[in-house]
Amino acid sequence: MTAPLPSPPCAAPVRMRIGELARQAAVTVRTIHHYEREGLLGDGQRSAGGHRYYGPDALARLEKIRQLKDMGLRLDEIADLIDLLCGDPLRVADRRRVVDTLRRRLAEADSRIAGLRRLRTDLARRIGELERLTAGA
Repeated sequence: MTAPLPSPPCAAPVRMRIGELARQAAVTVRTIHHYEREGLLGDGQRSAGGHRYYGPDALARLEKIRQLKDMGLRLDEIADLIDLLCGDPLRVADRRRVVDTLRRRLAEADSRIAGLRRLRTDLARRIGELERLTAGA
């Protein structure tokens, strides 16, 4: 007997209202409005009745924004990169720009880690000194 075929992943609806987009992306409607103001996300298409509708591309952009935030990028850095990441992946100059930004972020993280290691070493030394003084009292 053969194993059943896996179910296809849930696809985003072709047109979503802002609440559905927020639910699918696991963000708030307020976050979406903020990203629109910051230029990270377009404001969707308007229906004849004035309602905003978003497509799967908006959901993909929100996922990329989340990934970049998880890497520690600030919204202004994300604003510089999001169009590059959501555009033509074959454009070498755009890929280099993304890599350069991520390399700068990596260097900043390495610097913070080095600082934290120095702090940890100093704290451990001081704790040891205080424990020796306390034991001798």
